[in-house]
Amino acid sequence: MFLMISLMFFTISLPVALYNFTNFVPFAPLYALLFVIFITYGVIKHQLFNAKVLAAQIFVFILSIVFFAKTVSSNAAAGDRIVDGSTFIAIILFGFLLVRSVKEEVRSREKIQDLAKRLTESNWELARSNEQLRIIDQRKSEFVSIVSHQLRTPITAIKGYASLLLEKSYGELTEEQRLPAEKIFISAERLATMVTEFLDISKIEQGTMVYTFLPVDVRTMLTELQEEFIKKAEEKGLTLKFIDPGAGSFVVTADEGKIRQCFSNIIDNSIKYTPKGGITISIEKDGIKGTILCRIKDTGIGLSQEDIHHLFGKFTRGTEGQRHNTEGSGIGLYVAKKMIEAQHGNIWIDSEGPGKGTTFIIELSTKAGIQEVPGEKLSFQNRNDMGRPK
Repeated sequence: MFLMISLMFFTISLPVALYNFTNFVPFAPLYALLFVIFITYGVIKHQLFNAKVLAAQIFVFILSIVFFAKTVSSNAAAGDRIVDGSTFIAIILFGFLLVRSVKEEVRSREKIQDLAKRLTESNWELARSNEQLRIIDQRKSEFVSIVSHQLRTPITAIKGYASLLLEKSYGELTEEQRLPAEKIFISAERLATMVTEFLDISKIEQGTMVYTFLPVDVRTMLTELQEEFIKKAEEKGLTLKFIDPGAGSFVVTADEGKIRQCFSNIIDNSIKYTPKGGITISIEKDGIKGTILCRIKDTGIGLSQEDIHHLFGKFTRGTEGQRHNTEGSGIGLYVAKKMIEAQHGNIWIDSEGPGKGTTFIIELSTKAGIQEVPGEKLSFQNRNDMGRPK
């Protein structure tokens, strides 16, 4: 554009105005045609009509014409004309740099706008993908729930008949018959526990888990669990002790069945992952916080700090635990944590490292004002409102 305007100015306008020289006037239509061609090219290729670029070009062009005219038409001394000429050249140079800088700024802005547009599109795609994943996850939970319900009945039947065989309800069993019956019973029991855990996960994730909040004597519960698991511990050559704190009330407001399930899972895990030594269960009150702390400490394989951070995740297990017992599912502690937190409790782990044992600490509230945990869609019942979800 500058080239065409300069050509028209210096060959037609300026000679006619100063010297009445008209030899190049017949070329004006050709100049106009070339001007249109160059303008079209500039619009398409270099965004000629961008406001910032156009303003910078016009400013530089006008400034250049003014100083050129001053230089050509001036009657000043030679030194002043040299100064004016140098100023004109400087304006041309810096004007060129200015226009280029403005163009680069425009290009950068357009790139940012393009990136912003692409980022918006990517966010939309990501949101759509997340929604699809949420739907898939929901359908997966529903599928697991249906399958688990269907599996529960035959597993219970297998376990029941194996139990009847071991109890000699169908007559005496030979040693050769008793061993397979015991394996069937143990496998069915393990499978029944796993099905129950999958059902619990499904209910937790779908927000359909119901808790019946009633006063629960934790000391009595732990005493019963110690008596229940002591035979299993002794079969491995381990000790299982419950340290009775003596006088005092250790009653919490909770769902007795689910709290018992959580304690059972942790005690059972402690027995599984303790090759020698024993397990100690203790309980104490925190009068300031109004909570009860239960500790289940073992002398087992222990945990690294990395394992402690992710042990309560779904389908995750400790590194040493995977080597020691290959049959674990990695969902028992996840379910226990969710259930305890839904009852305004807390659970965490303390271990000095691999081979140095593990302590599970469960904190339960003694206060009756249990409320729904934020982010959990859970239904609650109490003693005076049985069967009527809130």
